Amino acid sequence: MFKKDRSGLGYYKDVKPVAAKKAPKPGTPAAADAWADKKLEQMKWKNGPQGLKFRDLVVGTGATPRKGQQVTVHYTGKLQKNGKQFDSSVGRAPFRFGYGRGEVIRGWDLGLEGMKCGGRRTLEIPAALGYGRQGAGRDIPPNSNLTFEVQLLKCG
Repeated sequence: MFKKDRSGLGYYKDVKPVAAKKAPKPGTPAAADAWADKKLEQMKWKNGPQGLKFRDLVVGTGATPRKGQQVTVHYTGKLQKNGKQFDSSVGRAPFRFGYGRGEVIRGWDLGLEGMKCGGRRTLEIPAALGYGRQGAGRDIPPNSNLTFEVQLLKCG
């Protein structure tokens, strides 16, 4: 049975219609705007120690790794100078190493600090925290600043 309520809204059976929410008052940010502002704040570049910069693309919900613990990551590494990709684990097996043990470049140990499992972070690593004056093979020239996108898959 079709009925109308006092405001003129129609409904079937004995289920009353739900009125739409009113638009926010001018000067009050909408919920979507507040969400977007929070996301932009999270994605701002932050300064780490010794010239390292990082930003969270996705904030994880899992545990934060402890020093000495095994972590598993996917990563993509590029040269900052020209954006040329020199290595990636995406499409291969994830990379596993001991966090904070010096098994990777110093920029990684410092850059994963405070990150949570499930998160994705971009690291801008100065040459001094990367491969320094010696570089690494023919793909990473000496004194190269590096950019890594790292996804922390597993802690422990």
